[in-house]
Amino acid sequence: MAKREEGWFGKAAEKMVREGKSLLQAALELEIPISARDAENVARTKAFQVALWTERHKYYRELAT
Repeated sequence: MAKREEGWFGKAAEKMVREGKSLLQAALELEIPISARDAENVARTKAFQVALWTERHKYYRELAT
């Protein structure tokens, strides 16, 4: 995936972590045109996993303070 396509990963991961949404739901709310199959494929990429881990870490750090 190109860097510009990965730009929405962080925003989608934040919605997933904070609001308990799936990647597909988060992408659709961000007006990212994506199919269910594409969402499944993106969710398995290393770049998205890093973004999701980062957002989880930020969220849990906020809860701890």
